[in-house]
Amino acid sequence: RAIKENGARLREALETMKAMHGATSHEDLLPESQRAVDPLPRYVRVNTLKTSVQQAVAALQGEGHELRSVHDILSPHPENNKANARPCFAHDDTLPDVLVFPRGTDLHAHSLIAQAHLRMQDKASCLPAHVLTNGGKLHFNVALDACAAPGAKKP
Repeated sequence: RAIKENGARLREALETMKAMHGATSHEDLLPESQRAVDPLPRYVRVNTLKTSVQQAVAALQGEGHELRSVHDILSPHPENNKANARPCFAHDDTLPDVLVFPRGTDLHAHSLIAQAHLRMQDKASCLPAHVLTNGGKLHFNVALDACAAPGAKKP
């Protein structure tokens, strides 16, 4: 909540830091050793209580995102991650309600995220629901996560 309330000031401070250091991107502020590390792709779980995977895919394609193979998304080749390239995503190869975006894709302000139709999660966080529902074949009215840590608790 504090980040949302102070978002404008935080963005302004970040831009000031970039100007002070002559940085053209946020990543330029990181030490060289951390810039060289290839981060993981962005995993997004479709909230099937609000929309279907097909509807989410159609909405993304309607915005100009290109549906590609997961191999293309996970490829380390630079042509798959160009800033000026058409945005792209893929279906995850093991979890049917998970979409995969290239590393560095920023979806924080995307309308499907804001409306809770999509949830940004690491892939490991997407696995329990898949396993506990037998791949979406079982439906529960209530589930108790007695080992839950603080974090995203929206559906």
